Amino acid sequence: MQYLENTVIKLIQKKRDSGEFTMLTPENSLQMIIDFFTNLQNNNCITFNPKDFNHNGEVIFLEAPTGSGKDNLLLQLSKQNPEKNYIELNMDMFRKHYKLFISNNKALNDIDFAKLTNQFSYEIFLLIQEILLNYFPGTNVIISGTLRETDWIEDLMKNYKSNKNTKYTLKLITLTISKEEGIYSVIKRYVNIVDRKRKSSNFMSGTARYTSSEYYNETFEKFISNFEYFVNIFKNSPGGLIDSIEIYRRNRSLIDFNDDNLVYSSNREKDKNKNPLSVIQTLRNQAYQVPLDDAIETLYTIKENLTYLKKQNTLIDILYTLSSLLNYKVTDTNKSKRKLSDFEPTI
Repeated sequence: MQYLENTVIKLIQKKRDSGEFTMLTPENSLQMIIDFFTNLQNNNCITFNPKDFNHNGEVIFLEAPTGSGKDNLLLQLSKQNPEKNYIELNMDMFRKHYKLFISNNKALNDIDFAKLTNQFSYEIFLLIQEILLNYFPGTNVIISGTLRETDWIEDLMKNYKSNKNTKYTLKLITLTISKEEGIYSVIKRYVNIVDRKRKSSNFMSGTARYTSSEYYNETFEKFISNFEYFVNIFKNSPGGLIDSIEIYRRNRSLIDFNDDNLVYSSNREKDKNKNPLSVIQTLRNQAYQVPLDDAIETLYTIKENLTYLKKQNTLIDILYTLSSLLNYKVTDTNKSKRKLSDFEPTI
């Protein structure tokens, strides 16, 4: 463990000297990184014994817009392959460490929480990747994200495929749903997180990350072209950077991991003549209607947290988006002129 501590300190200092890191220091990050790897060891995801290293590994890039159900699919993949002991990595999982990096907690708010926590989360994410690749050969990893950009994802893929310690098989997986189902899932998750956190004694206002409808729509629209970029890389050189591509639909039941929701696999014979982009587009175009009981429950949760949502300036965006999903007609559709009284009677 002392060797790992020394490694972390040296890597952080090296990246600070190069200008790549601006927020991580050994003082604010060392214990957090050590705790992360200790937890991985306790869950048998890594070993510190070189005799147990495996020099073959699998890395999955699980990419889909926010609200698609990536967390659930990750659980499904882990349950279907328990021997893999996958490590999940994404930037969001490190945002909870904001207290180590942001001294003025009064500056936090739900709308800007992602922006305020991006840099240190990214640095932690990169540091852990580098340690895994260079010091823990054969580690199986699932990296999840929204594929809002392609360049840094491609760089990560190249890092894994060119790694000298492990021969990695790289799989690109996506999960596809309609825009309407996705944005409703985003809203429902946010208000439920707010509701749960506000009932906690140590809740810090402004730390329930909010994804606006505008940001979601941009990410959703960018996804097809960005995914196509990687499909073309695969088609031009199968096994070069990407070894296989899989497309899933959302489970009919979030707890049913036996549901066969794989709709496309580049390794499956019956899918050889299918265009993966057409498969995605078909799933995206499926009609979706918010279940009435579910909508009522979400609206009641909003009502219970009305004051907080008003203070965070998220309420109007939420209600305007819900009004569209539920076919509730808003008199004034000019976003700049929206006011709370346009929506409050619906709750």
